[in-house]
Amino acid sequence: MNASFRKVHPDYERERFTLKFGIRPNLRSAARYTYFIGAEDHTGLVKIGCTSFPVDRRVRFMQTGSPVVLSAWRVIDGDFEQELHERFGHLRHHGEWFDIAYLDIIKMTP
Repeated sequence: MNASFRKVHPDYERERFTLKFGIRPNLRSAARYTYFIGAEDHTGLVKIGCTSFPVDRRVRFMQTGSPVVLSAWRVIDGDFEQELHERFGHLRHHGEWFDIAYLDIIKMTP
């Protein structure tokens, strides 16, 4: 990819993720964001989910039922939720919550 594509193309991060991990996003009608939400201190479980709303809105919604302060650890443009749930299935704690270290998420995504 050339430098001008990286600077101006809105799908650059999605393309890098697709090329690096060989998985394509689920392209639904609305813009989608895959998120990793966990404790603000980057410990404990992380939720892998997808939303068409701003991720900070999703964090605020989840915060009402959480005993710890939450934050978005990572956000990826595109719907990679199903593929990531499969990839990290062996680390699933319950539902959409996984026991993945913060640094592993940062290394895993472009």
